[in-house]
Amino acid sequence: MILGYHARIDPSMIGRAFEVHVEFELADQGKDTVEAFEAALVAFEQVVEARRMFGRPDYLALVAVADLPTYEQFMTRQLMALPGLGRLQSRFAMKTIKSEILST
Repeated sequence: MILGYHARIDPSMIGRAFEVHVEFELADQGKDTVEAFEAALVAFEQVVEARRMFGRPDYLALVAVADLPTYEQFMTRQLMALPGLGRLQSRFAMKTIKSEILST
């Protein structure tokens, strides 16, 4: 039942205070495209969470970097070069109202 114990680290102390939710849509849904995209996406240390979705978008990811210029550079150089990518959209929060880690 217990999946593990975790330390909560202050993201600003490790250069990860700027979080961006990124939506990805693939150009096609072929098995090879999906496998290549997923392998490349999760290989980035900046991607702290990635989910394959039903419907649109095909994928949601949480990216954590130091700031907006760092994200812009990561997006244009790394994310936009992902294999099979058709479209991506970035969203970041104006303000965090609630954040908690489920521990049940």
